[in-house]
Amino acid sequence: MGITVTTPGVYIEELKSQTLSITSGATAVPVFACAAEHWPVAYTTGGTTVPVPDTSKPIRVNNWLEFSKLYMKDDDTEEGDVFFTPPTTIQVSLKAYFDNGGGYCYIAQIADTSAVGLTQTNALDDITLIVAAGCGIETSLTTLLLGVGRFALLEPDDVALVNISMSTTSRKDMNCAYYYPWLTASWAKNDVAIPPSAAIAGVICSVDRKAGPWQAPANVALLGGLTPKYRVTDDEQELYMQGAALNMIREFTGTGVLVWGARTTTADDDEWRYVPVRRLFSAVEKDLKRTLMFSVFEPNSQPTWERVRGAIDSYLNGIWQSGGLMGASTAEAYYVQVGLGTTMTAEDVSQGKMIIKIGMAAVRPAEFIILQFTQDMQHT
Repeated sequence: MGITVTTPGVYIEELKSQTLSITSGATAVPVFACAAEHWPVAYTTGGTTVPVPDTSKPIRVNNWLEFSKLYMKDDDTEEGDVFFTPPTTIQVSLKAYFDNGGGYCYIAQIADTSAVGLTQTNALDDITLIVAAGCGIETSLTTLLLGVGRFALLEPDDVALVNISMSTTSRKDMNCAYYYPWLTASWAKNDVAIPPSAAIAGVICSVDRKAGPWQAPANVALLGGLTPKYRVTDDEQELYMQGAALNMIREFTGTGVLVWGARTTTADDDEWRYVPVRRLFSAVEKDLKRTLMFSVFEPNSQPTWERVRGAIDSYLNGIWQSGGLMGASTAEAYYVQVGLGTTMTAEDVSQGKMIIKIGMAAVRPAEFIILQFTQDMQHT
């Protein structure tokens, strides 16, 4: 009901908004595993000592310049080769990451299950990617770090493909993907190899900005002069695409170095076989969890359910219009269900449960393109 105005003056009317808007959060924010021996050390510049960063907290890095300052030497004002003499794995990883379109990220000492940075890293809710960066975190630690909306980028050992046992990459997890082989670049002095997971993290950031997490981070050229240490043939890739698939980085004549695969480590699972499908659902889950916290103490009744349903419908419609969902209409692309007798029983409501059911027809990468021709034979 509006305010009744009777005399000149200033009147205030407080209106409670009945609309709810779900916004998309950042989908590609990596945390890089950093070995303790590669953690930044203290240095002196201009007579001032820059202390060692707190090892119990991840370091946020917004760009390459900020990162390079972490590894300056005493009174070192030069740039270029000085920084990479000698380089460390985390240094070459971050250069490959930023060269390939990476945005802000974190580095943390999370290379083993007793790492001091684990608790603080898990507390950062903006992190969506866990990057092995050569630290071999594809064990129990990965499980400890994985949460709503997080995906792990891993790599096997830096060896020729023939020396990699299929059991080496036997991890079955829809939130993980392996990449092979390790990389080289002229700027990485002393033959320090570059973990493929670092460059892939940059590619994912770039692809997400241009399209979204539903776009496969594959058939994308690597930048920054990166080349694979080992060449991979079609037959070899076919062999290692089974089970816990290895997503290959390959060099092709005329097209350069390309990311040539987008499968999770559950490649034999039809539902979660592809990286973009898993990451899309993770992003949606994270966005909904963050936004729908408002409803925790709202009345568990039809008006609240309708606000929630309408907000989710609008959110998913935006993803569909952006090309993230299949279907010629919204009815084919997704559905949102919430209500008594639909997703909840009277007992659910009395217990304070609001159950929402969402279905999405995710776009899947066109890994195999089949052309089918039909010839119409005229009858005589």
